Amino acid sequence: MLHVKTTKRLDCKREISVFWKWAGMGPDQYASNRGGGEWETDYPNWEILYKAVDQIIDSLNLGYNEEVAELLIQILAIDNESETTLEKIESSLVPTQRQIYKRCCKI
Repeated sequence: MLHVKTTKRLDCKREISVFWKWAGMGPDQYASNRGGGEWETDYPNWEILYKAVDQIIDSLNLGYNEEVAELLIQILAIDNESETTLEKIESSLVPTQRQIYKRCCKI
């Protein structure tokens, strides 16, 4: 019998909601009330969010989707200290999608 390793797909929207619940705020409040310091780095599930980023980028590479891009924008905003999400975007998002994303996000 052949065993094929499968990668479990994350519910990216759910994973981001877990972050917002942990943070005690939503994306709308974050822009105006994120406070000082680097508290986002204390989030214990960054590895899961980075897996979500990989899946989101894979999805965007197949075609632009505003809802999916919004998820990536949220993670990009909360990952402002380590910039791992930005590095993943720069290295993995195909050039045509990167241009669309840059126009939408002004990054």
